[in-house]
Amino acid sequence: MARPTQQSHRGNASSRDPAAIRPSFDFSLMEGTKLLAATKERLIAGARVLKKKGQIGLELGHFVLRGKSGQKIFGCEEYTHVQLVFEGDGTIIDGKKPSLSIESPCSISKSDINRIEPIWIPVLKILASELSEQSFQLEENETHYQFTDVYDQWPTQWLLKEVRMIKAGAAELRLSQEEIYQFSEEGHLIDFSLIR
Repeated sequence: MARPTQQSHRGNASSRDPAAIRPSFDFSLMEGTKLLAATKERLIAGARVLKKKGQIGLELGHFVLRGKSGQKIFGCEEYTHVQLVFEGDGTIIDGKKPSLSIESPCSISKSDINRIEPIWIPVLKILASELSEQSFQLEENETHYQFTDVYDQWPTQWLLKEVRMIKAGAAELRLSQEEIYQFSEEGHLIDFSLIR
């Protein structure tokens, strides 16, 4: 999968001070498994579903880490991209459920440094598109959408199954469906039918 350019995630990070983030989201003194657990919990516990005309967005919680030189850096300075993987409620063929994978640059929210910029799903544009039995791709605003195993009709309900924070040339941070449920009672169900 082609990666979007990396310039957008840096632009708003340099004009902000990591020290301004809420102290409870500053993990710069943590290491190892404690850091990993705190980061995963913050991403999902701070998540919320947003709606605007024709679109649904998922906004994740943001955090501060310690950089290689010991300075405080934003999570979106460490990780360049966010990948969300959803499972659709629809026809199962050969044991496969519909899936949606979204990859977007990691950017600090323009309105709140304690949050990652929402990843928007252009629901009305998707629902107006022709179904493909195997794969449907859409590229919009540096965000890549990949649908697979979508048959008969577009699923309206999509359940978040996995979150990945990606950085070039290094191990990614991955949250499983079990971890998503552990840190959020909602489980983050996206309902396309709510968008008009």
